[in-house]
Amino acid sequence: MQNTAETVYRESTDEALVCAFQNGDAEAFSELVARYLKLIRIKACSFREIFSLEREDLYQEGLLGLFDAVRSYRVQDGRASFETYAGRCINNRIVSAVRRDASRKNSLLNHAVSIDEISVLDAGQTADPQQLLENQDEMDHMLETVHASLSAFERKVLSLYLSGYKRSEIQTKLGISVRAFDNAMVRVRKKLRQK
Repeated sequence: MQNTAETVYRESTDEALVCAFQNGDAEAFSELVARYLKLIRIKACSFREIFSLEREDLYQEGLLGLFDAVRSYRVQDGRASFETYAGRCINNRIVSAVRRDASRKNSLLNHAVSIDEISVLDAGQTADPQQLLENQDEMDHMLETVHASLSAFERKVLSLYLSGYKRSEIQTKLGISVRAFDNAMVRVRKKLRQK
């Protein structure tokens, strides 16, 4: 009986499988996943080389895009084949994940160190309170030096630059020209090297 069902699924069109799934046949989705897994992998791999997302995360987003496509596709619309529609939904879902990952609000998470890595790094070190205090004092002294040696404008430029803003964003945010930004960064670097 199961072999007959598998044969029926394999011989069905994508559109027929979509209709079957929308009518409650969950097994139809499994056949669609088998058909579109290669497309999901291709689209995911094209983004993995550029961005920091893991391969499995991109595959999962692609599968969610396929699931969205199966749920929302309307055969009677006749505008596009399911293959075209699913390809677009998969691509859009992966692109959205990449954009979310690259956004500023996730920048702390993108550059975070996992707890496992921290425990490996700290394995041979003991938390010496005296050393921690000295390190904190050094950091405070360095920040005071930076604050005292830079002008208010230079501190703003440096702060935005270290926060990850692009050159064009800093110019827009502060209302300055390219040359003013470049000059401020040259002065900042020169002053910090002298300290």
